[in-house]
Amino acid sequence: YFLLAWGHDGKHGVAGVLTPVRVVCNNTLTAALGKKWSRTAQIYFRHFGDLEVRIAEAHKALGIVKTQVETTKIAYQSLAAHRMGQADLVEYFSDLFPSPTASRDETPDAFERRMDSWRGLQNDLVHLYWQGAGNDTATVSGTAWAAYNAVTEYLDHDYPTLKSGEISVTRQQSVLFGQKAAVKAQALTNALALVGR
Repeated sequence: YFLLAWGHDGKHGVAGVLTPVRVVCNNTLTAALGKKWSRTAQIYFRHFGDLEVRIAEAHKALGIVKTQVETTKIAYQSLAAHRMGQADLVEYFSDLFPSPTASRDETPDAFERRMDSWRGLQNDLVHLYWQGAGNDTATVSGTAWAAYNAVTEYLDHDYPTLKSGEISVTRQQSVLFGQKAAVKAQALTNALALVGR
C-alpha cells in the first residue's frame, strides 16, 4: 500500500510511505508510520513554508515511490516463478530460525525440549509453505514466494499468539519494529538470493 497521511493535530505534517499495513484506524496508522512520521515517511513536509516547492518535492518523491513499487513487483514475480526443492526449503527455514545449540550449564533434558520446540517450528513453517493462506494455489505452491509467505504468516499471525490465546503486545511490537521485523526483512533477502542462484 502507499499511505498518504495528513496530520491535523499540529504535531504531524503530510507523510507518504510504502507499507504492508492496510491502515483502517489509528492503531494501524501507528503500525505503518510509527509515532514520529518525519523519521519513517518517504515523503514528509510540514504545513508551512513554500508549499509549492514542497509539493514539487513530493511529486519527485512519488516518482521514486512508483519506481520502488515496480521493482518490488518484479522481485515478487521472480519469487513466484522460482520453484524450490526440499533441500533449499530446509536450508531457507533453518537459516532464518537456526537450531539451538547446547549451553554448558543446560541439562540434556532442557536442551532436548528446546530442540523439540525448534523441530515443531520447522514443521509449522513447512505446513504453512504448503497450506498457508494463498500458498495452496497452483501459481504459488512450491515456490520461493510460498516460502517467504510462510515466514511472514508465521511471524505476523502465529508468533504473537500465546498458548492461552491472548495476543502478546511485546511480540507484536517485535514483529512490527524489532527483532522479528528484521527476520522478515532477512526472509525476503534470502528468498531473493535463492532466485539468484
